[in-house]
Amino acid sequence: MRKHIIGENGIGYTLGADGLYYPDLQLPEEKKADFEKAWKENYRTKNEYDNAVAKRDEYKSSLDTVNEKLKEFDEVDVKDLQSQIAKLQDDLQAKDAEYAQKEAERQFSGELSAAIKKAGGRNEKAVMAMLDMETLKASKNQSADIEAAIGAVTEKSTSKNIRR
Repeated sequence: MRKHIIGENGIGYTLGADGLYYPDLQLPEEKKADFEKAWKENYRTKNEYDNAVAKRDEYKSSLDTVNEKLKEFDEVDVKDLQSQIAKLQDDLQAKDAEYAQKEAERQFSGELSAAIKKAGGRNEKAVMAMLDMETLKASKNQSADIEAAIGAVTEKSTSKNIRR
């Protein structure tokens, strides 16, 4: 036996087999299509809901991990790090310049020694003392200028350090 009652709000209720009253709701035909469309757009299965909850929990866990890692940098002074980086870059440039200068001096010394031996020099240090080293180092065409300077020293010198 189905018992039917009407509540204070004008909605009818029917007694179910479990002893509970269920509302008798009827959707008007003109609103049924809109309702079906909205329901289908927004309806999610329990499985889809569980997947969304799991993904949300994963994002939250990831966010918590990132926030913990960021806390490690709270006391880091960025301006101090930037100044240290700038200082290290300047030091590196200075080392590069120093290395380039030493390499240029090594090449100059090698070229000068070879030119002295080629000219028949017996004592490189003694011959180098007779040359204007600063002018030769600053020269644009060192090879030719070294040979010319050694040639000039050879002609003027009465020293036994150069063979004639």
